[in-house]
Amino acid sequence: MIPSEVVNELDIQTTTAPFNKPEVVQAINYAINRQAILQVQASGYGAISYQPFPKGFVGYSPKLANLYPYNPAKARQLLAAAGYSRGLKIALTSTSTTISLAEQIQSQLAQVGITATIKNIPADTETQFLYLNKTIPFAVDGTAGRASPVEMLDVLYSQQGLMNVDGKAKAQSSTVTGALAKALTVPLTSPSYPSILQNAVATAVQEDPIHIWLYTNPRIFAYSPKVTGIPADLVQQRWEGVQVAS
Repeated sequence: MIPSEVVNELDIQTTTAPFNKPEVVQAINYAINRQAILQVQASGYGAISYQPFPKGFVGYSPKLANLYPYNPAKARQLLAAAGYSRGLKIALTSTSTTISLAEQIQSQLAQVGITATIKNIPADTETQFLYLNKTIPFAVDGTAGRASPVEMLDVLYSQQGLMNVDGKAKAQSSTVTGALAKALTVPLTSPSYPSILQNAVATAVQEDPIHIWLYTNPRIFAYSPKVTGIPADLVQQRWEGVQVAS
């Protein structure tokens, strides 16, 4: 098992109805049983998550450790407050590689009155529609991280960031903009770097809920003793130096 920065999540356009109502986004967060998802999707390996960095990484914010505990009753209350006491119908986009996760989320949302119809698209078109065209309001997704946590945060939450599914369709809050800007300029050698980075993470996650974080994924391999030299890479698994004995 190799530690990684892989975190599975949902992308959600908060500029598109009904997700432009904060109560709907919060209801979805509370309706998701992350522990059950972790058990089914990853056999319990990894950890539930409410943020883009796994515990133990410099970007991990303790403030977010239990941000949205599973609470279906609260989810129903929030839906009612948003005007959906009789239920809500939405579409959830997935690819062939994420269909199992999409189906489990679909089942959990149904328990609080949210009917999610799964729309399956080819994996090779997801980036185009989700990130570039920004025409998918709600989708199963994930991130493998970046070598720089500040770069990862910028990709996820800055207005120009590739994985910011709202992008320029919504003016970014000055609080988020300021927190990101501060994290981008503080030197890595500064003693205050971890706290400034973690504050930016907490600010972005709480004030710009365009990602619903689910669980982290270590990389797990089963291989013969004849295979040696598998490198540990937090961001993307690479194979340089791997050898197979005859």
